[in-house]
Amino acid sequence: MQRRLLKLLFRFLLSLFFILFSSKAFALDGSGTAGYCSMWSDSDTLGNSNIYQEVSTGNIGIKTTSPKATLEINRNTGAPDLVTGTILHLVGGDGEIGRALFDSYGGTTGGTAFPSFTFRRSRGTQASKTALLKDDLIGAMQWQGYNGSAYTSARVAFNAYTDEDWTSSAQGTYMSIRATPRGSTSNAEIFRVNGTGIGIGTGNITQKLVVNGSVMFLDAGNILSDHTLCIGNC
Repeated sequence: MQRRLLKLLFRFLLSLFFILFSSKAFALDGSGTAGYCSMWSDSDTLGNSNIYQEVSTGNIGIKTTSPKATLEINRNTGAPDLVTGTILHLVGGDGEIGRALFDSYGGTTGGTAFPSFTFRRSRGTQASKTALLKDDLIGAMQWQGYNGSAYTSARVAFNAYTDEDWTSSAQGTYMSIRATPRGSTSNAEIFRVNGTGIGIGTGNITQKLVVNGSVMFLDAGNILSDHTLCIGNC
């Protein structure tokens, strides 16, 4: 009998503890909206933050409830156009400069600490990588614009390519600078830079400078006895 009374007393005290625990010491206020990450607005009140996760896609938006990229940070009020396959989308406000800023501090001469925008690529898959082959595009910086009805594809591009099949001891590269001529809608290579030199109008670079096409000098030039070209005061 005494043992039974002790059990009942223990249950009563335990119930009383949970009532006091939930209603007084740790009472929470506030409300939230489905999809939003919560944020403490004060020491005991929860509400919505600016971070939203779309349930169907798992995409995350900051200051947007319709993220189309894996992560979208939107300082605008509208839903922007998106390029298929976009992982990170940064959207500026109307009339603002859309800027991504990288800071770095300290380090030594030559650069052990510096801002870096890095591209890297392999063939194969993430689980089974294979070496790059000649003329593989390693990475690209591209510029697109609105033509009055839609955004274009790249009209200016800085593209980095492999210049040979890559091995542990051979990793040649070249950079291709591309632009769109007036009256055209397709970009074309303007010049190419590799480990040998610069090619203008050609990708066959055998000297420091190789030009395929006409060249105009706006100042007088002379060929000197050592086969150098002098422009201006010679």
